[in-house]
Amino acid sequence: MNSRPLQALFVLTLTLSGGCSDESNADATSQVWDAQAMDAVSVLDGGSASDTGQADAAAQDVSVSDVVAADAGGGDDGTSSSDSVDDAKATTDVGSETVGGDTLSADANSVDAGPGDIAGSDVAASDSGVADASMMDSGAFDAGTPDSGASDTGSPDSGAPDVQQDAGPITCNFSFEWTGPTAGTFHAVGDQVVLTGKVNTSAFVLDKLKVEFTANSAVIGVANVAKSGAVSWSTTNLPQGAVALTARVITPQGHCQGTTNLGLGLCQHKIAENFNTKPTGKVWKTYGDAYWDKGGFLEITGNVKSKQGAFYDVIHSVTPGDASVRFRIATGGGINGGADGYALNFVDAKTVWDLEQILKKAGAGGCLGYGVAGACGSMKIDAFHVEFDTWQNKGDPNKDPTSSNHVGILLNGNASDHKLHVAIPGLEDLKWHDVRVDVVGTTVKVFWDGKKKVEKAISGLDFRGGRIFISGSTGWATNFHRLDDLIVLHGCK
Repeated sequence: MNSRPLQALFVLTLTLSGGCSDESNADATSQVWDAQAMDAVSVLDGGSASDTGQADAAAQDVSVSDVVAADAGGGDDGTSSSDSVDDAKATTDVGSETVGGDTLSADANSVDAGPGDIAGSDVAASDSGVADASMMDSGAFDAGTPDSGASDTGSPDSGAPDVQQDAGPITCNFSFEWTGPTAGTFHAVGDQVVLTGKVNTSAFVLDKLKVEFTANSAVIGVANVAKSGAVSWSTTNLPQGAVALTARVITPQGHCQGTTNLGLGLCQHKIAENFNTKPTGKVWKTYGDAYWDKGGFLEITGNVKSKQGAFYDVIHSVTPGDASVRFRIATGGGINGGADGYALNFVDAKTVWDLEQILKKAGAGGCLGYGVAGACGSMKIDAFHVEFDTWQNKGDPNKDPTSSNHVGILLNGNASDHKLHVAIPGLEDLKWHDVRVDVVGTTVKVFWDGKKKVEKAISGLDFRGGRIFISGSTGWATNFHRLDDLIVLHGCK
């Protein structure tokens, strides 16, 4: 064995949240061990080094740096190792260990090792040199671990609360219920969407909980739960297309396992008209007997016999594909049983002039101002119609499938070919009603005052969008035909 003095400088740093403990203020300079009492000899001989100090800091908040100079039995000149430190260039970091939410870390500064010296060995020492059960770690530091190159984590405590490490989802005995928005509804990209729900549980104090919201697996926000269990989060960052929303409750112990899901559709384009002011012709033009009412809505015919009218949009064009249309209608107040009805129409017309030719050729009466094919004419058009029919035609010229007032979906200017229809008993009460029609692929859904009245797949349906017009007509029997607050969401993928 080389007779050169064996020297090592050991630095142990314990960083916890409470500062220095009075019990640990031992004089570091007085703590010198003879290397003959340690297992360092076995390291020099090629054996494994035993851990000479086992620190348990679970119950203490300590921030102490103890410097211990270890004499390896003396050198050739008999001087202590503190007199012959060669170089302090090499630094070994033992690393850190989390104890009770705080960080225990050790630094070991080694000397420039010569032959026979212990290079880079780390020894964890207690302040008193005796393993105190209340102060020492139950797991021993490895006395020969090389520096990993990672940054020291033994920085002073910032004073911030310790972060609870999430060990993974936990089982929670409660539920989350969505209260808004309505599942399956469409919204425009960039519009504000308010996510609301309620947490139901007696296992936790409700206002200690949080709810994490995700959209297509990406976290979009975390909201606090109120004492009532209610929770709300507003966002304008939902992506275009089908959006899968999830809500997951977070407790003080971690994330709950279960999620509650809700699906929405986000559309790229939005057309919105409230008709509060009279149309000037720059966007909406009037055809025939239609007029704007000072009440802030469109009147298609007036309550007069043998009238036919329309409003049509000369600016916007609806893109093909999935779409959602919302508007309000009010019809009734007529004579002779009330008639005939009106429709919201989308036609694949390349120009405004092409659209105006369709309006000129559309029939009145049962053709409702949009019928140009079948019994109503011979034009070939690609169109989608949502009609509100209050008179059963039996071949004069077209035919209706029911004697009941109804909402119907028809295609391509044929007012007799009902692809679907549903009876609406209160249609002619002259009260405002909310209508929503969703087109998703070949499936059409019709909602009346927020309730789904019918859903059906229409074979061969290819919604082409196009230009918008609203048309209606009367005959011997009459009704008012009113429409307001039109919203068209399109480009919904």
